[in-house]
Amino acid sequence: MPNISNNKTSQNSEKRMIRALIILVQNKKIRQISVSELCALAKVNRTTFYNHYDNIQDIAHAARQAIMDEYAKLFADNTDGFTPENLLKMFRHLADNQILYNTYFRLKPNYQELLSFYDENLAQKFYPGQNKILIRYHSEFFAAGLEAIIRRWLKNGCRETPEEMTRIIISEYSHRGI
Repeated sequence: MPNISNNKTSQNSEKRMIRALIILVQNKKIRQISVSELCALAKVNRTTFYNHYDNIQDIAHAARQAIMDEYAKLFADNTDGFTPENLLKMFRHLADNQILYNTYFRLKPNYQELLSFYDENLAQKFYPGQNKILIRYHSEFFAAGLEAIIRRWLKNGCRETPEEMTRIIISEYSHRGI
């Protein structure tokens, strides 16, 4: 990414461009979005865009990161992992921010971004005494499964309540004590 200053104008331009990308991605695939179209919607010129980003993929990465940063704030002080309370908090947040998280998945997240929220230390609680290989596979399995459930739920307009979604996840782990 090009070097940019951190002044207020620069930050506002960046926010407007990310918001414009979020709007555009609601009706288009990322590869169909042009820099010109994004700049027109964000009310910035192309030079401003290229002062911040190299290309559309670069701003897509920045948008994904901004969404993940927002999500991370939700659990910034959490050390308990995927407790029923935290799952409910997560599903309520996702339901309240459906457009944002649908956008996240439309921007083709890197699988490792999702896995970072379920670490091997937390998985060790579900499989005490197990070797690291099993823990790594479990972490991959859990992250992929949770992602699939969240994607389906969002795609269906969050028809089930956050409480119902929490029960679904808990039922998958009821034998693990969550």
